[in-house]
Amino acid sequence: MTTFSNRALEYDEWITYVFDHDDPEWHWEDDAPFWNEETHWELTVDHLTKLFEDPTPLLDSFTPAQIGAGIHFLVEPACSSHAYAFRANSVPLDRRIRGLRAISNLYAQCFARICRWVLGTTQRELGGGGPEDCICYMFWDVFPFYGKMSESPAPTGKDAELWPPPEDAVQLEDACLWAMEKTAELANPCCVVGGLHGLGHWALAYPERTSKAIAGVLRRDLPPEVLDYARRARTGDIQ
Repeated sequence: MTTFSNRALEYDEWITYVFDHDDPEWHWEDDAPFWNEETHWELTVDHLTKLFEDPTPLLDSFTPAQIGAGIHFLVEPACSSHAYAFRANSVPLDRRIRGLRAISNLYAQCFARICRWVLGTTQRELGGGGPEDCICYMFWDVFPFYGKMSESPAPTGKDAELWPPPEDAVQLEDACLWAMEKTAELANPCCVVGGLHGLGHWALAYPERTSKAIAGVLRRDLPPEVLDYARRARTGDIQ
C-alpha cells in the first residue's frame, strides 16, 4: 500500500491521489493509497477550495467517470474525511466559507459539462447514469452539513473540534444554501436537480429561503420531471 502518512501533499499530487483511478471503488482495496487528511485540515480546505473554484483542468486529465468517483470520494464521509475539513474549527472561518460557496463553481464549470439528462427521471436508482451523474445528484445528500446545525447540541470530546459554534454554523449554512441556490439557477437539468436536492433536504430548516429559490426554478422552462421534483422539494418530499 502506498501511504503518504502525515506528509503534506502538493496540490497536483493530491489531485492524482484522488482522481487517477479506473476503479471507482479503489479506496476500499486493502492496498489502496492512503493520505491522512485529518492531520491537515487547513491544507485540505485549501485543496478543496482550489478544486471547486477551478475544476476545469480535471476535464482535460480524467474521464467523467473518474471525476465523478473522485468527487464522491471527497464528499462522502464513508469514503474519506475530506469534507469534514469545512467543519474543523482550527481552520479560519472565512476560508471555510469561501470553499463552501465555491461548490457552485464545481457544478457550473464541471458537472454542467459532463452530466447529461439521460434518465428522464430524478430517481437515479433506475440506472442510466455514471458516477458523475450520481454525485451531481447526491452531493448534498452525503455532504456532512445539514440545516440548523447551530441549534443542535454540541458533542463532547474529540468530535467537538468538528462542530462549529452556533455563530459560525449559521455562516457556514448560509454558504451552503448560497451554493445550492446558484446551482439551481444553472441550465443543465442535472445540476438543477442537484441544487434542488440540497434545498429539499434543508426545506424544513429554512422554509422561506428554500421556497423562494425553488419558486425561481418553477418559473423556468425545464423538463417536466425537474419541475415535479421542484414542487416536491419545496416541502422536503425528496429522495
